[in-house]
Amino acid sequence: MMERLDPRLDSWKLALERLRSAQSADWAEAGRLVAEIARMSTETMLRQAAEQALPVLRQAVDNDDHGVALAAQRRLGVVLEVVHDLTAPRFGRRNA
Repeated sequence: MMERLDPRLDSWKLALERLRSAQSADWAEAGRLVAEIARMSTETMLRQAAEQALPVLRQAVDNDDHGVALAAQRRLGVVLEVVHDLTAPRFGRRNA
């Protein structure tokens, strides 16, 4: 039986996927969510990805620059990718 170390992973995953699929990006909400992940996650890799995403997400809130928006989307994607890796089933591995 697989037991996750961080019980919030599923709710964070759902929230990140919702943000990524929205018609228009809500960078303020993305920043709040990623700040929560950076502050509360017990997973080092996820915490680091979130901490690295925070500056560009905060910059995207008040910036209409397309390049900043693309960078923010990429960073949000990295955080989501780490969450996906942490929530994926670990078939064939011991202690998974």
